Amino acid sequence: MFRFITKSGALIVAGSLLLAGCANPIVASVEPTPTAVPTPIPPSQPTFEVTRGSITDVIQATGRVVAVQQQDLYFRVPGNLDNIYVNVQDKVTKGEVLAALDTSTLKKQIARDQAAVDAAKLDLQKAQVTVATANVGSDQDIKSADAGVLSAQAAYDSANAKLQALTNPTASDVAKAQAGVTTAQANLATAQLKLQALQAGAAPADQQKSAAAVAAAQTAVTVAKEKLAEVQAGPTPTDIALAKAKLQSAQDSFNAAKATYLAFQNGPTAADQQKAQLAVTNAKNALYAAQTSRDAACAKAPAIGKAECDAANASVNTAQSNLDAAQQALSQLGAVSDTDKMKADAAYQQAQADLTAAQAAYTAATQAAQPTDIAQAKDAVAQAEAGLQQAQAAQAGLAPTANQIAQAKQDVASAQAGVDAANATLQGVLNASPEAVRQQADAVAQANASVSQAENNAAKVRALAGAGNTNTINLAIYQKKIDQAQLQLDGDNDQLSQMQVVAPFDGIVIATNGQAGDKVNAYTAIVTVANPSQLQIAVSVPQDQLTKVVVGQQATMLLDAFPNKTVTGVVSALPAVSAAPSSSSGSPDSGSSAPSQPQGTVVDTSPKITPNWPGPGAVLGQLARVTIIVQKKDNVLMIPTNTVNKINNRTFVMLDDQGRQKPVDIQIGIQTDTQTEVISGLTVGQKVFARGL
Repeated sequence: MFRFITKSGALIVAGSLLLAGCANPIVASVEPTPTAVPTPIPPSQPTFEVTRGSITDVIQATGRVVAVQQQDLYFRVPGNLDNIYVNVQDKVTKGEVLAALDTSTLKKQIARDQAAVDAAKLDLQKAQVTVATANVGSDQDIKSADAGVLSAQAAYDSANAKLQALTNPTASDVAKAQAGVTTAQANLATAQLKLQALQAGAAPADQQKSAAAVAAAQTAVTVAKEKLAEVQAGPTPTDIALAKAKLQSAQDSFNAAKATYLAFQNGPTAADQQKAQLAVTNAKNALYAAQTSRDAACAKAPAIGKAECDAANASVNTAQSNLDAAQQALSQLGAVSDTDKMKADAAYQQAQADLTAAQAAYTAATQAAQPTDIAQAKDAVAQAEAGLQQAQAAQAGLAPTANQIAQAKQDVASAQAGVDAANATLQGVLNASPEAVRQQADAVAQANASVSQAENNAAKVRALAGAGNTNTINLAIYQKKIDQAQLQLDGDNDQLSQMQVVAPFDGIVIATNGQAGDKVNAYTAIVTVANPSQLQIAVSVPQDQLTKVVVGQQATMLLDAFPNKTVTGVVSALPAVSAAPSSSSGSPDSGSSAPSQPQGTVVDTSPKITPNWPGPGAVLGQLARVTIIVQKKDNVLMIPTNTVNKINNRTFVMLDDQGRQKPVDIQIGIQTDTQTEVISGLTVGQKVFARGL
């Protein structure tokens, strides 16, 4: 499209050309040509496609490493600062005085108040001495009279309780008396049975049992002494021969079992046949040797050789078993099953164990007796003799003595007396005699009269002691003076404590405010103390984003203390406002305008993050770049934030409708600087225009 020159413009051009033609005829003969001027094309507006993905809303801010336990300390009253006794980075302990106001005037007042308290106490002590001297006789009379009233009342209560028990016995009284009769009768039956048992003497069965125990104990003593003599004498040639025979038998059995085991493992050969035959011959020889040893051992006296005879018989049985096994192995040579091999293996292992045991027994039999063996044998003799004495004593105790029978008869008589007394008590509870009731009623009346007399006497003594006595009133006045002086002193001491700043916990000083001579207001931070053992991150979040922060949100942090590491954490505390008491909120002559917050109010606008520290390195005051993950959604519709239009209460986008812009209202969710979640109004694949140029 071109734009042509207008008619008036053409005339001007023609005139110019005519004038030029007068000077140059050639130029004048050229026809004029129209000039085309292009129309500027507006730049194209970009479009963006609606996609689906994940969107995360975060808050990025600066944080600082602070202590979990950190406190601003202040005075609770205004005054002139005497001194701050600590500097920044000083370590402090709980209870340490960190700063103080000028207390010189107050300390003088405290000294005067203490003197007043001491003087009032001395006045009271002087009055008390006077009263004690004047009333010592009266006080003693009053105490005696009151004691007489209490004694008379106790006597009356006891007499009245006895009268009630006689005239109106309760079910509990009857049950108690009946229980007493039952207990007394049971005691009587027990005593009678004990007497009868003593008079009857021991039963035949008990006597026989006791005699058998004595005989067994005597035998044990004999055996123990014989064993001691045998140990002291050392091994005999017979013992050595027996042990040697057992060792030889075990060696032969081991050789036979080993031969059988090897034969089963390698298979039968001509040599195996000869070995098997030889094993049978050796087993027969071993059996003969075992029988010879058995005959020698069993020929000893029964009390001495029984154990050796039993062992020799066992060796004979073992040798017989080995012979049977060797003969069976010879007969079965060439027809060996897996079971036979297993049995041969087990027999071989057992024979090896038996050989080891026989070798140990032979070594023991050929060695002289050791001191420990002799000591053990002597202990066995002593124990056997003690057992004999105990058995003899038990046998002697079966026959009762005359004293035991006499004591048992006395116990029966005492138990019978107890039964009679319990029956009498029961009858007295159930059927009290008129005479007993009358006597007890008289006792009650007499006790009641004694109570009245004692009360009248106490009243007279107290009236005489109190007539015209003003000492009690004077003591009360002196006490009131002490209380008043003490209240004044306590108030001054409390004010003194308010004029000191004390460390509430162990830590370090991270800030101080003021110097000696400064006027300070109440509840103005003077010293800040922190405990560096537990650290966290305080985040400076913009005011318009504070409402998005909640406890439990995840966060990441970058600190110079941990280069190339991302520290993770979680939001653990939100901003807080705490107000100190405002009764002494400020200095009256400060002259400043009213603050936006009440005096003593601490406003904390920093959320706190508890980090997962990767190790040591973080220190108080270090800066951190913090990213708080406010919320994250997956698989949502998203569009660039620069495509969203907001006018008044309307949120919309310009939809690409075949090249034309079509406004479409949408509902949005999470919105970051670059992406916006679309809840409704669009679908995946649609395209929207960016906001205007």
